[in-house]
Amino acid sequence: MSVTERFAQTLRSASDRSGDQVVAGVLAVRGPETGGVGPNRMFGRRSLAKRLKVLNLIARTPTHLRLFALGGRSGLDARDEIGAWPLGAVRLEICDADRSSFYASTFSSIEYQVHVVRILADGVDLSVDVMADPEGDEIIDTLRAMQEATGGA
Repeated sequence: MSVTERFAQTLRSASDRSGDQVVAGVLAVRGPETGGVGPNRMFGRRSLAKRLKVLNLIARTPTHLRLFALGGRSGLDARDEIGAWPLGAVRLEICDADRSSFYASTFSSIEYQVHVVRILADGVDLSVDVMADPEGDEIIDTLRAMQEATGGA
């Protein structure tokens, strides 16, 4: 299965989970800025930042921006819906950042660029990292389209 087919399957699983057609999505990971957290407890649940998994999906439907934790055998199936916000009630802020990972086994590090996506809504301030694509603009174009759909510029 190609990467494109697998990502399309991830979007379908998010559509099935939410009951709403996902029209666009990007993969996201918890970034160092995730200290900005929404409500600590909402109906007995942990904070939004603590509910993030290693891999997550920011998805746009015709009416909502949704955030899913991914998991399952492939690691790319929509498992839990972390949050859903009506498009008019959420705002996205996007900026670029450089990250570095240190590998103790080889005493080396790798540098890479991410798009930091900050989700802002009533009582929510959550940041995630989306890997930047050095070979194309598809990811940033998708993020900008999501930003426009939420009323951002």
